[in-house]
Amino acid sequence: MKRRFFAWFPILAILLCGLCSCGNVSSSSITHAPSDPGYIPRVSSLVPSEESTATPAIVTTSFDSSTTFSLASPSSPSVPSHYADLPAPDFLCGQSFLYDAEQKCFLYIAGNDCIIYPASTTKLLTILFARTLLPLDMVVTPGDELNLVGPNSSLAYIKSHHQLTVEQLMEGMLLPSGNDAAYVLAAAGGRILNPGAPTARDEVDAFLMGMNEYARTIGLCGSHFTCPDGYDYPENYSTLEDMALIARLAYEDEIIRKYSNLPSDRVTYYSGHIMEWKNTNWCIDPYTPEYYIPEMNGLKTGSVSKDYYCFLGSVEIEGQSFIFGFFGEEKMTDRFLDSKTAVQWLKTYIVK
Repeated sequence: MKRRFFAWFPILAILLCGLCSCGNVSSSSITHAPSDPGYIPRVSSLVPSEESTATPAIVTTSFDSSTTFSLASPSSPSVPSHYADLPAPDFLCGQSFLYDAEQKCFLYIAGNDCIIYPASTTKLLTILFARTLLPLDMVVTPGDELNLVGPNSSLAYIKSHHQLTVEQLMEGMLLPSGNDAAYVLAAAGGRILNPGAPTARDEVDAFLMGMNEYARTIGLCGSHFTCPDGYDYPENYSTLEDMALIARLAYEDEIIRKYSNLPSDRVTYYSGHIMEWKNTNWCIDPYTPEYYIPEMNGLKTGSVSKDYYCFLGSVEIEGQSFIFGFFGEEKMTDRFLDSKTAVQWLKTYIVK
């Protein structure tokens, strides 16, 4: 049985979603770093206080992806009228969106009245939060947090005798979707937030507490994150609107853009060990021609079971940037086929 921690009234969080401004959060409320990719803004406000480190009450709530909630408030995401009248894209996936990254508006959204499970696309938020805590060139030695990685996880094959930089850990999360890399990064961040944490579990929990606060700070209002890798199901959940915002911020981050766009990479760790990593996103690999999309430049795949696959993708077409998301694909390759459908729809109706 998977662990349940930070069980913060998930249904209440969903019902409160309509009270927040989701999907249209202004980037002006977010502090952006200077052009130096190694610059880390200070986030002292996210360090857990003595009060916030108390263990919350455990509330057992049963729900699944068919759980619905109201999005009828004025802040609900809407598609501009001149896009709403366009033919809907013929996606295989029922929970999906198309988003204009420059105009910051939805071109299409469907199934947004249900929660979704972000799986490994959670790693994008993990990286974004870690970027506020850790310098890219900081060297990290993996520890007991490797024992927290779930069975049958996707791995970057990081071992306790390895030493990697923070940037290499992030690459290990983006290419092979390494859950081990996610836990090592989270533990490193947790040691910053809670220097006296007695165990790796406590370090990771400190990071997760900070990550959920960071999520609220950037405008997420229908999400709950219980792990740095997205492995937990169904405790780790989100909404299409929240994932669109995460994807937009990830698309604006040069480290995520740099590595999520690589089909593969040969990496030499700080410790001298060498590893070959291959990207799980087949749309950026010309050696998978059936799914290859030349305009694709990111972002992240995910899955929680053999019939629940997801994907956040980004493309640039004729100088215009777009993001799309698919959650709940029944087949692993359906997310790549839907990505091709999305690009064709954008070329037909949006990019003139």
